[in-house]
This record gives sequence, structure tokens and C-alpha cells, in this order.
Amino acid sequence: MPCWAVILGDCGGRKSQEHWLTKALYEEIVRVTGPPWTQDGEEVRLPIKALHGGFLCQHHNNALSPADAEAVRCHRFLSRAVAEIKDQTLSPAIPHERVDGELIIRWLCKTTCNLETLYKRAAPEALVRRAFGAPGGGAVRVYFNSGKATPEERDISHFQWRRWDAQVPGVGATQVYAVRFSVKEWVLTSFPLTQRIREDFATATEGRYVLGAREVTQERLIWVNDGRRETHLLEMKFHRKRRR
Repeated sequence: MPCWAVILGDCGGRKSQEHWLTKALYEEIVRVTGPPWTQDGEEVRLPIKALHGGFLCQHHNNALSPADAEAVRCHRFLSRAVAEIKDQTLSPAIPHERVDGELIIRWLCKTTCNLETLYKRAAPEALVRRAFGAPGGGAVRVYFNSGKATPEERDISHFQWRRWDAQVPGVGATQVYAVRFSVKEWVLTSFPLTQRIREDFATATEGRYVLGAREVTQERLIWVNDGRRETHLLEMKFHRKRRR
């Protein structure tokens, strides 16, 4: 199995054995839904150390280390928020964290490319390029799902991944990916979502996926609340100014 970033043309070193789901994010056992060895919607519990494979060469694996580190920092802050709400150990002062949103998006693209490789499918070129900040990666659009589930209902330790095949007017056959990471569910596309497409998608998923009209760019504030008041604030900064 070649490195899934081979299209970038700068592979180097031997095949690495990285984890397809960043090891530092989760405890020994992780709850997952969506990998190829599960049925649609089925949840399985797996040891995190078993979730590895030779997806990337050493050069490309090392190049994605900053994205892994930022995803871990984001997840740990939100994990703390969920734990403090659950244990009712909230501080009067609202804890605040700032993360690099572009690195989080690169991590989402990397993880999706890993999973497509697990399915023995080619990683989408736009996602490969966005994962490494390469020209052409600007085709990837990122949205937050605002459907049925709320942050308080989501299990911080449960990783979920979904893929839908879609026929989009003017685009043709393409894919839509949903990744539940921490308290947010992110949706990745390689095309802008028109109102009609968003309405069709919400109908097809019975209201489970209601996507906002605006993609995630520039700055986004993510509040976590206990049902009565906001308790934690995550500030995401996005530094991409133009599409390439």
C-alpha cells in the first residue's frame, strides 16, 4: 500500500506505522463508529494501540505532527469541560483556550484520508492537499453540523466517522464526510453547499445533519454549557485568507 500522499511528489523514508486515529487523543480503549470493520451505525470498543497501519511515508507522517498536537490540545480542553460539567466542579471564571483552526481541519483531512485507505479507496486529492496545506487544498469546505445532537449529549470519548456518496449538480459524483471529534461534528465537502443541497441533505438524513450556510473560516467561538450557562470557551482561529 503506497503512501496516500504520494500525489504530492515528495515522499521520503520508509513506510511509517502511525495510528490512523491519533493515539494521544484517547485512553487505552476507544469507542468508534464508522471504520470498515463495523456495520453501519454499529459501535465497537477497540484498544487504541491496535489502530495503526502503514498509511504514510516517514516524511509525510512527520509533516503532520503539528496537526496531531493541535488536535490533542483541543480535545483535552473540551474533555476537561465535559468532565467538569459532569462532576459539577465548575469554576466561577470561564476557562478559555485558543487553538489553530486550520491545523484542526488538517487533522480532520488526515484522519479521513487514513480511513479511506483502510477501506482500500484512494484518498480524495483535495483532502490530501488540504492536510498538508498544499495548493489545491482550498477546494475543501468545512461546516459544523447543527442537527439533532447537542454538545451535552455527545460522549467526548466516542469517535464517529461517516461518508456519503452524492451526485451534485455541476460537480458530479462526490463525497461528503462527517467526523465527530470532541464536542463538535464537522462536515467536509469539496464543493460549496447551496441551500438546495443543504435541504436535500437534511431530508435524506432525517434531520440528523442540518448544515449551516457558512463554512468554518476566520474565527469561531465554541461554547460548552451545562444547560443553564456557558462554562468553557474554545476560540478557533483560521489563518487561510484565500483559496489555492
